[in-house]
Amino acid sequence: MELRRRTGVRLSDIGPMRAAPREMLLELGPQDRRSGWPLEMVLQALLRCWRVREVASSYLGRAGSSKVTSSERDWACRRRHGQGAPLSALLVIARAPRPGHSKTRLCPPCTLEQAAGLAEAALKRHARGRRRHSRRAPGFGARRLAREVGARGFEVIPRRNVDLGGRLTAGFWMRKAPSLAIGMDTPQVTPRLLREALGLLESPGVDAMLGPATDGGYWAIGLWDADPPALDGVPMSIARTAEAQLAQLQVLSLTTELLPVLRDVDHFEDARAVSAECAGSRFRPEFDHVLRSLGRRQRALSG
Repeated sequence: MELRRRTGVRLSDIGPMRAAPREMLLELGPQDRRSGWPLEMVLQALLRCWRVREVASSYLGRAGSSKVTSSERDWACRRRHGQGAPLSALLVIARAPRPGHSKTRLCPPCTLEQAAGLAEAALKRHARGRRRHSRRAPGFGARRLAREVGARGFEVIPRRNVDLGGRLTAGFWMRKAPSLAIGMDTPQVTPRLLREALGLLESPGVDAMLGPATDGGYWAIGLWDADPPALDGVPMSIARTAEAQLAQLQVLSLTTELLPVLRDVDHFEDARAVSAECAGSRFRPEFDHVLRSLGRRQRALSG
């Protein structure tokens, strides 16, 4: 029932036999080498938009109790109590920085090409900073996204046709470890801040973390365990998203740590303010280049 509610796929059971072409199966890259792999295989397949079909077959009833069957929650509990080292993961929700498809609210005064350039600079900041400080960093977006931004070492998963909350939920369920999800709107996030957040998420007694944004949303959310319905019913992209999300975490009795409040790059003035905090990143020189281009265009028009 939980799998059906979260993915929309109707499966009566995680059956004893699963069939798929070998090449596609190897691309799933399962991490669990013990009893949790059947569930992980189904979730990974759904995240890659496979068509999953359940075929009924006759079988004998099981005698006794199972020694190997377990749920993802059981797996997570064993890790938290010392039976396996924790492995934090980053979920980077991104969209390929192409003109007309990313950062369009920067226009005007930016052109669509300039807005895409700023989006690419922000995403490269995320990809390169995170690669140094994370063991594995799945991302959501176009399959060629990693090539476009030089994000080597990332697993890029095609975007499913669900809303933002659904994509976040699917990402957390894909991982069997503490996971921190961020977007591509905060190029001022430093590797140090990221490293501290991931370390805090693995700390005993911390169930969740939230990074509020100045516009009322949030730039990051971390969950130690994806089992509670942490994002259920939380409205996205409104002025009280962070407030509603924090309330939901409190309803679930999850001990939540707050990250620093940051400003998202949604509009041009946001980009101007954030660029001042991005010394040493590609975002600041890219924004300075945009300013110079706009200045030349303004002088040409006035002349």
